[in-house]
Amino acid sequence: MFCDILFLKKGGVAMIYETIGNNIKFLRKERKMTQSELAELLFVSPQMVSRYENNGAAPDIVMLAQICQIFHVSMDTLCGLNSTSKE
Repeated sequence: MFCDILFLKKGGVAMIYETIGNNIKFLRKERKMTQSELAELLFVSPQMVSRYENNGAAPDIVMLAQICQIFHVSMDTLCGLNSTSKE
């Protein structure tokens, strides 16, 4: 299940970066992909993928778009702006 941390409800840029990192990790593991394999597709180091997933760095807008294409999800989904839960 995607992390349903909503940017607008819990407010703040730090929270949306945490959601993105958690969702990247979730999507990668769901597809049984290693950090190295994702890094190769993104033309970054495996360490950078780890930093994205652990919220040590935030992907820029171009990288976010590439990640969305790789995982076939929308930017809203990757950023946790789509909530399927009823709150």
